[in-house]
Amino acid sequence: MSVIDYFGNNLVFRSRPEAISADFRPLWRMAVVLLILRLASYGNRSTLSRLHVLNWAIHSEKNKDNIRIIISGDLPPDKIMVRIEPSLIRAIELTKGEGLIEYTRGKGIKLTQKGVEAANKVVSEPNLLSEEKLFLQEIGKRKLTEQLINKMFSEEFR
Repeated sequence: MSVIDYFGNNLVFRSRPEAISADFRPLWRMAVVLLILRLASYGNRSTLSRLHVLNWAIHSEKNKDNIRIIISGDLPPDKIMVRIEPSLIRAIELTKGEGLIEYTRGKGIKLTQKGVEAANKVVSEPNLLSEEKLFLQEIGKRKLTEQLINKMFSEEFR
């Protein structure tokens, strides 16, 4: 017996809007990339690895606490598993397509002048990504070093 036999000929399929979590929406991710580069990256530039770590960190209080503890030196960087999200790569490509970021030599990504202006607008909106901004301002531009990031991803620490 097929599904159609079971339900009869009255089976109808309708397309319905489906809610997407905010952290999977491209514009949200693009704003996060701008904020990471503006608020928590020295010279408005970062490596892709560092972007992934900070993107992962802002998703939960536990992740934020882990980053805080690593920065304080009370937790070795190899004790956490950072989730690499393909949606961040998509957001980076969209942000680049909008002319807000550019690639630098090596693994670097940096804000363009247009990107700095857009990031400043996001920063100036008090009700927009407020928790993310607080965390990134707390981390600042120099606390989460490339050396710590490299240790998080290094094979010798796994």
